[in-house]
Amino acid sequence: MSQILIVDDVPQNLKALSLILESRGYAVHTVDNGHRALQAAGSSPPDLILLDIMMPDIDGYEVCRRLKTDPALASIPIIFVSALDETLDKVRAFEVGGVDYIAKPFHPEEILARVETQMELRRLQTRLIEQVEAQEKVNKQLSEANVRLGNLLKDKEDLQGILAHDLGNILALMTLKLDILIKRYDSLSPEKIAHHLVALKKTKDQMASIIARLLDVAQIDDKPIKVNWQPSLPGMIINQVLDQYAGLASEKRITLNYEQAGDDEPIRTDPTLLGEVFSNLISNAIKYSPTDTAVAVRLTRNSQSVTIEVEDNGPGLSESDRAKLFTKFARLSAKPTGGEKSLGLGLYIARKLTQAIGGTITADSPGADQGSTFTICLPIGKNEPM
Repeated sequence: MSQILIVDDVPQNLKALSLILESRGYAVHTVDNGHRALQAAGSSPPDLILLDIMMPDIDGYEVCRRLKTDPALASIPIIFVSALDETLDKVRAFEVGGVDYIAKPFHPEEILARVETQMELRRLQTRLIEQVEAQEKVNKQLSEANVRLGNLLKDKEDLQGILAHDLGNILALMTLKLDILIKRYDSLSPEKIAHHLVALKKTKDQMASIIARLLDVAQIDDKPIKVNWQPSLPGMIINQVLDQYAGLASEKRITLNYEQAGDDEPIRTDPTLLGEVFSNLISNAIKYSPTDTAVAVRLTRNSQSVTIEVEDNGPGLSESDRAKLFTKFARLSAKPTGGEKSLGLGLYIARKLTQAIGGTITADSPGADQGSTFTICLPIGKNEPM
């Protein structure tokens, strides 16, 4: 039922207008001065206002002006009411926001015609606003879909590049080694055979690592990450990962240093996901560190969080590198120091997993050739989502 507010300081006028409008099924609320009109409209905005011009406190022009300055009330149509012996300033009435006017004495047919015209316009306006809002929502959804499609196309191009270049080179090298073994096996010494077999295993391991990374990203992107929350010792997880990469670091003559401030106390997290985060950061630090340098891992804690820093002595981060550091298939200006393969997925995975366990990950670098520091901050306490 449409709501109409009638404002007039003459009780007989209020009664007459109310009877006319209520007979047509409108819900009517009446007030007898401008201040009460402003209060009534603010507390329960009507669909239309019939507003007398000449009132003792503030006149109808001023009431209309104030209503139109309120964004929540500005769209309410206002019809001015004036007596035949009153001077109606029509220009001013329209300037302050009125849409029509009615002269006293009242003629029911005229009142109903003017009111119903404005109510129909109001309904059309409301419908138009709803259609515009719906279209804006559709446009936003289409825009977001276009962004996702663009990202998918870029991912597809990056994936095709990996398949064609990285995996293609590995397959070519494996084919070469196998051809040598097949064609010259009888003439090769045991040492040469062992050398080729070791090279084959290394290339196989590289291929397996690439495929595993691609599968990890596919799993992360396709569905929410499942988190197995349990009390875990972050220091113990770090030491396990450092042991895992001790051999790789030794091959590049890189020292792995670990510092822990205070006792290793448990936090509520997923040890598997946290271990994967540490694995990505530590392997990344080894990959980008020159030989005869060190990678430092530090663990500190306060009453609210645990902080883990992984610092290397590699090429550092440029401004352009910072902007795309944690994105998928990121190709950085810095290159691995030992010719290792980099798909640009490790830090993307690390960020996704860190966020899944309620933490944050950031990167900092003093400048070119001054290394980088990756910092993980994990909350202590109830970081498991409810």
